[in-house]
Amino acid sequence: MKTNTENSNNSADFTDTVYYRFILKIIAILFIGLVLIPVLAFSILDKKNTENKFKTEFRFSNYYDEAGKRKPNPEPQQIYGPIYSVGPLTVCAYLVKTEQGLIMFDAGYDKDGSLISDNIRKLSMDPKDIKKIFVTHWHGDHSSGSARLSELSGAEILIHKDDVDIVKDRVFTKDYMIPAKDRIVPLEDREFFNFGDVLVKVLHTPGQTSGEVVYLLTVDGPQGKCQTLVAGDATAMKSTVEEIEPNKFPGIVQAYEKTVDILKSLEFDLYLGGHPHQVFKEMREDGNPFVTREQWHKMVDNRNQQKIDFLIEHPEYINY
Repeated sequence: MKTNTENSNNSADFTDTVYYRFILKIIAILFIGLVLIPVLAFSILDKKNTENKFKTEFRFSNYYDEAGKRKPNPEPQQIYGPIYSVGPLTVCAYLVKTEQGLIMFDAGYDKDGSLISDNIRKLSMDPKDIKKIFVTHWHGDHSSGSARLSELSGAEILIHKDDVDIVKDRVFTKDYMIPAKDRIVPLEDREFFNFGDVLVKVLHTPGQTSGEVVYLLTVDGPQGKCQTLVAGDATAMKSTVEEIEPNKFPGIVQAYEKTVDILKSLEFDLYLGGHPHQVFKEMREDGNPFVTREQWHKMVDNRNQQKIDFLIEHPEYINY
């Protein structure tokens, strides 16, 4: 038979257990209220900002399927409003329909042949209506296809003044490309173009090349006006000796450091880079081109870190 002391102890233990459970419940409620709910709310708002304000079915996709086989070139597709993807699998080319005709941003490799012009026709548009081809930098995977499109349409090829000579000497070298040299128009930093319903601003962002630029576009679409960044390869400076040697220019490190500051100051909704992996590998696994400012900053910071790591290993380039 239990004594009064034992009953008292058991009662005390029961009371303590109830008390501690009560305290744990309070702590759990506070944790949910102060920590989990704000985190979930931020996540929902963040998702809303990136997926609901501007909607698109377009996705940048991986170059390989689940079996590791290289995918075929994608079909042309509308991205948002007047902006379309018309390039091959691994390098981007963008078509924009304006009140004053078609304009292009980058034009892929020349080796892609008629792919871009055929893609434009698939969209029920005529590549002969291209008025201007805006090039982000002289590298052949972005600029060489512009000569073929210029020959077809008579369009001007616009590229920053610091890349004009090198694109002529190192890219437009085949005989049939030569006439395109006469249609090259040098760009200046902060130059502005008005195509009626589409506005284009040029920003000089050297690093990948001395004349690398990004384009800020204002376009209209189903969910209203959209600020769009056509970024080419501005986020990166070549970070291996093999890559930097044929691409270096005096002051490359200092120029790129300024470019990083410029890039991080930009505010935009839609990101259109030079290559699909800049989205699906580095910012959004789902390939959605509408990215958050945090995703953009993370990418730029990671690219800048590659430069820092390269210079630690190869300090001879710091004062080049």
